[in-house]
Amino acid sequence: QEHACHGIANLVKTEPANSAEKLNQMADTLRRIETFYSAIGGLLGYQLQVLELIWAQGTPEHVSQDLVKETRAGAPPTPAEADSGNQTKFHLPPGPDMAQNEAFALRAAQWGVAALPCVGEVLPLGGAGDRLGLIDERTGEPLPAAMLPYAGRCMLEHLIRDVQAREYLHYKVHGTQHVTPIAIMTSDAKGNHSRISRLIEDKAFFGRPKSSFRLVKQPSVPLVCGTDGRWIVDGSAFQLQLKPGGHGALWKLLQDEGVLTWLEAQNRHAVVVRQVSNPIAGTDTTLLSLAGYGARHGKSFGFASCPRAVGANEGMNVLVEKKAPGGYTYGVSNVEYTEFDKYGLEDDSRDDGSVDESGRAVSKFPANTNVLYVAIPAVRDVLSREGVASLPGMIINLNKKAKWTDAASGEEREEFAGRLECTMQNLADGLCDPATKPLVGDDGVVALDVRLDLPRNEGDGDAVEDPGAENAYKKEAAAAAAPAIKSIDPKEGLRRLDQLSTFVMYNERRKVTSSAKKARDPNSTRLAQTPDGSFCDLQRNAAELLTKCGMKVPPARDHEEYLEKGGPAMTFLFHPSLGPMWDVIRQKIRGGAMTTGAELVLE
Repeated sequence: QEHACHGIANLVKTEPANSAEKLNQMADTLRRIETFYSAIGGLLGYQLQVLELIWAQGTPEHVSQDLVKETRAGAPPTPAEADSGNQTKFHLPPGPDMAQNEAFALRAAQWGVAALPCVGEVLPLGGAGDRLGLIDERTGEPLPAAMLPYAGRCMLEHLIRDVQAREYLHYKVHGTQHVTPIAIMTSDAKGNHSRISRLIEDKAFFGRPKSSFRLVKQPSVPLVCGTDGRWIVDGSAFQLQLKPGGHGALWKLLQDEGVLTWLEAQNRHAVVVRQVSNPIAGTDTTLLSLAGYGARHGKSFGFASCPRAVGANEGMNVLVEKKAPGGYTYGVSNVEYTEFDKYGLEDDSRDDGSVDESGRAVSKFPANTNVLYVAIPAVRDVLSREGVASLPGMIINLNKKAKWTDAASGEEREEFAGRLECTMQNLADGLCDPATKPLVGDDGVVALDVRLDLPRNEGDGDAVEDPGAENAYKKEAAAAAAPAIKSIDPKEGLRRLDQLSTFVMYNERRKVTSSAKKARDPNSTRLAQTPDGSFCDLQRNAAELLTKCGMKVPPARDHEEYLEKGGPAMTFLFHPSLGPMWDVIRQKIRGGAMTTGAELVLE
């Protein structure tokens, strides 16, 4: 603490006598950090983690090594140091591919419809969204990403409509109406919490019961200098620069605030998690299949994944193999792009030379999209271990510079800076399963059940009869209760990787993710991760859907044509309750034609 707040004591003397309120505000901030991070030692533990991570990635030119060595005296080894004996290997994670097996996608979606009464929704909305540059036109104040206007609505409303669509499909198939409980994680960044609360109230809770929403606020943490880990004090002895502490705080926050208990009280055994910046995740069967497969087979944690471009600022989904006493452990997890070097992961292209729709080389490893299925007992299991397990995937990203006014000299300063962040997807790191023998050969071939793409339980039919009709869904109306997580006999261990409690499911990229994270540079032809790029992909999906409905439509435009011609070839927007599964929409839209420039909106 003395190191982190170095200089603040002297600066306090220069503050006006009426600064007690500011001091109390800073003390409240530090108290919240001390409490939330108690599992790793409070403020001191937070600072130690910061310095360890700076040490792990720093260079003599970038980091004050003597200071970090002094702080690390007697501390446990960093992950990179601990794995210096190459005890960990990363493999391509096996999993069913919905793009290649439509029969499986449909079957899993049917399971998802049946399991809806036992699955909740969790929406992490706390990100600052700095790269979007959203500004309130009336007040000039910055806005959070959840307020981004997209296809006529703010991003949050799109996510709520996707929930309503799945509820409506369950009602049409099973005849019972269920209201999905929705937990939302907010933050103090850009007035995020108050703005989200006000938006939900102004929208009359989107026609849902007020009791179906729970909002929790993630803690803000100090921004630190990349050179020595000192906290940035901006202009005043009491004005710490703060940022949200990353979405990995989600799990501990849900437990601390009683949200897990709230979900369990409503018979919810698992949750679907998605981020507000990704409006595409609800496309077709993506979310239903993910939840259906996870619930049907008693999985603890699942990733919806897709191809990833080489060099993209995205994490990779990997199969982690670790040597352990008595054998090995295996699990599907994530490695953030900022951690590739630390773990010796090469961002190489596929051997077959595959390229994506933009012509970029496709990475050997698939993308982490943060579209997740998570069983609540698994969350409680990991959190019960306390320590770093309760704050998964701690990282520090020092690739961006921060500007501030030095509180001592009054000078403007700019340095590389970051804050300790946790990643919610790395909860999976604590859910590995044991094996007594290696399940991945030297050639990378994995031990699998040959039926992985269409797994079956006892009682499953040999085929889905008439998959386009509602009767087919009713045939899959097995008990919706999610089974308990199945433990693996430690003496026998895993025999096949499809027995893992963690899993990954693949699909086409534009049916899983097309995020709107940053404003488009007017001088750039790159639309990736921009609202324009996301809307372009939304309309590419729309064109594909209408074609499947037998409608004649103009060829969909790629990103380059979208820019060149000022938008999509045609526009089709609809309430997701029309489906949301495309197979259901095909029963309602049959034939017809749209010409270039046409627009169709179905509400």
